Amino acid sequence: MKATQLTGANYDLDPPRRDATRPIGSWNQTRLLVRGAHVEHWLNGVKVVEYELWSPDWERRVRASKFKDYPQYARARRGHIGLQDHGDKVAFRNIKIRP
Repeated sequence: MKATQLTGANYDLDPPRRDATRPIGSWNQTRLLVRGAHVEHWLNGVKVVEYELWSPDWERRVRASKFKDYPQYARARRGHIGLQDHGDKVAFRNIKIRP
């Protein structure tokens, strides 16, 4: 598995700065702060990823990723939030969305 596909990554674009996951069987707590184009991903109180949407660096990373053939990838400024996994058992709880 690539570092950009680990828990806490900006999937296939930015790897997490460090592994902040809790042991299997424990709950992880995540917080996504999105203010305009600025995004921070916090995992268990540790900032693991920070980036600027649509910046030259972000555009370069998209061109080098599995999303390069999807011109609309992450272009929406509003929309739905999706939660996913890749076939493993997963559970979510206490989801809060604030404007």
